[in-house]
Amino acid sequence: MENFQVQFGTTAWFAPLAFVAGALYAWILYRKTMHWSAKANWLMAGCRFFVVSLMVFLLMDPVMKQSVRYVEKPELIVAIDNSESVRNYADSATLSAKMKALSEWESRLSDDYDIHYRTLSGDGSKGKVDFDKKETDLSSLFSGIDNDFEGNKIAGVVLLSDGIYNKGFNPVFRKSHYPVHVVPVGDTIAKPDLRIRNLRHNKVAYEGNLFRITAEVEQDRLPGKRTEALVRLGGKVLARKALDLEGEGQFQEVHFDLSADSSGLRRYRVELRPVDGEFTLRNNTASAYVEVISGKRKVLVMAQSAHPDIKAIRSVIESNQNYETDLWFAGRSQLPEEKYDLLVLHRLPASRQSLNSAVEAYLRKHKDTPRLFVGGTKTDYRKLSSLNDAMDIRAGIDRMDEVTAVFNPKFTEFNFDPDQKTALAGLPPLSVPFGTYNLKTGAKVVAYQRVGKVVTDRPLIVVSESGTKTGVITGEGFWRWDLHEKFDGESVGASKGMLNKLAGLLGNKEDKRQFKVYPERREYDFPESVVFDTEFYNQLFEPVYGKKISLSLRNSTDSVSRYSFVTSPSNNRYRVSGLEPGSYRYTASLKSEGKDYRVNGRFTIKENNVEATGTTADHNLLRKMAGVSGGQVFSEVSQIAEFKPEGVKGTVRVRESFLPLVNLVSLFVLLMALLSFEWFLRKYLGAF
Repeated sequence: MENFQVQFGTTAWFAPLAFVAGALYAWILYRKTMHWSAKANWLMAGCRFFVVSLMVFLLMDPVMKQSVRYVEKPELIVAIDNSESVRNYADSATLSAKMKALSEWESRLSDDYDIHYRTLSGDGSKGKVDFDKKETDLSSLFSGIDNDFEGNKIAGVVLLSDGIYNKGFNPVFRKSHYPVHVVPVGDTIAKPDLRIRNLRHNKVAYEGNLFRITAEVEQDRLPGKRTEALVRLGGKVLARKALDLEGEGQFQEVHFDLSADSSGLRRYRVELRPVDGEFTLRNNTASAYVEVISGKRKVLVMAQSAHPDIKAIRSVIESNQNYETDLWFAGRSQLPEEKYDLLVLHRLPASRQSLNSAVEAYLRKHKDTPRLFVGGTKTDYRKLSSLNDAMDIRAGIDRMDEVTAVFNPKFTEFNFDPDQKTALAGLPPLSVPFGTYNLKTGAKVVAYQRVGKVVTDRPLIVVSESGTKTGVITGEGFWRWDLHEKFDGESVGASKGMLNKLAGLLGNKEDKRQFKVYPERREYDFPESVVFDTEFYNQLFEPVYGKKISLSLRNSTDSVSRYSFVTSPSNNRYRVSGLEPGSYRYTASLKSEGKDYRVNGRFTIKENNVEATGTTADHNLLRKMAGVSGGQVFSEVSQIAEFKPEGVKGTVRVRESFLPLVNLVSLFVLLMALLSFEWFLRKYLGAF
């Protein structure tokens, strides 16, 4: 039903004045008897009356309001689980029949409902559905429906699925505001099958060390059989273990301790020998990608004497598998000759001068090695000030304050989690010297001292990257932080995070390359796209854009794919899609001002075989989903055809539109036509 109404920018009572103005104007112009006929006079007066009246009327800003009442159909969503497990393990004839029944059902109800198709990939269509999704995330499917149809009246969701999910959370526990009707597919009877459920391993191993790969092996309906698990690197078998299969639904872990013999990215393939009667062999293999690196970063902890801080500091640093520490006590032995990536000096230089000569000589010899000073009692702060590039401390010996840490919000050299910033302020106090603190050129404050509830301007933690990389923690008592977090059940690891960030900032070698190309991650799941970040700088290390970059990718079979792209200030990334699982080496190059730049690296795309590990449909989960949401279960094709949602009616809505009459081109044409007709008639009759 449509309704039209004219509204005015002024009061509607002024509308009759338009006709008065038109009549007055026409009377003044045509009141005298002219040499033409009375009929012509009335005709021209009528034109002038209509034109003036309409123009005055339009000056009142009239707006035509159109109101249309209509019924908005309720929404019905057909959700299709288009994962590989549905295609591989559901009966194809039954699946085809149920898909056809859903299509016919949709056609029958389309007059009363707006029906939409959704799949795990997003929007779907009534046509052909490709069951090729590598993972099943039913919770994400319903979250997408909730977001896209928020505020709409949903009559229900009809879900076709085998009930197997391997990503996200259990969809039974989501809060549903509409009924979920389920169309189960797949076989609920466990099939004879042997499979690798998962591989557990470190992503990084160090050359010459042992590392472990653990295979989680499951079997159904194969009791009394024997098989063998083995690990291959390339074509070489590295290890093998015999497995006895016992009982129904048996789960066992198989451990392989392997030697990391050579550096590089290595693909270790774990295989299960096939057993007679297995339903599928697709889940008998899995791959582990391990980066074997040549050595860890070495940290030398130099200490004045035994102290609980020492164990805490070493424990935190070594929690990062890229680091290892050595310990040296002043005055007890010779300093090691080997090169270290970072020096941690605890309460050194000491107030006892006889302990300092070896330390000072070592620092002079290794003047380019980054160092982190940790102050405390019996520390010679005057000498410490001369040995570091970050801060001068003027303090008396053993005059200490108890202070807590407050993170400096202006410090941006590394990212510190907001929860850790808050937790840092709640850690036990450190003992710092009472005195004056002065930053040296280029030094930056990581955290300030807080005395009681007062945040001071005295630094607690300082770093400097001018000259030799240097950090200073002005006080001792780190062991209290470590102990506090170990007994705090809700700890976010603020102390561990802070020390690891400092070690990383100081110990990592500065990357001064002008050209950098690197993938956002070293490891992707098939069929994810690989995204490369690109950076190029001039001699002043100012970013440069607009250069053509060539990128080549070489897979494990030495097949090469080539790409080229140009960066811009708004986009310095390049996305590569459609890569098959495997290990890849990449080379990127560009030419600028006659100079060639080249970088290379590695990344992996892991096989995503998770859909092959679930061969038994879980119709019980589907029934629970329908039960908790008030939906129905359609096990038979005939039930789909007979189904029609009840108790859901359309919503009556009013759609309003507003059109200013002054914008109507037709009125402009009418005015011009009347004025032109009047002008022509006056000229024709001899009026000037």
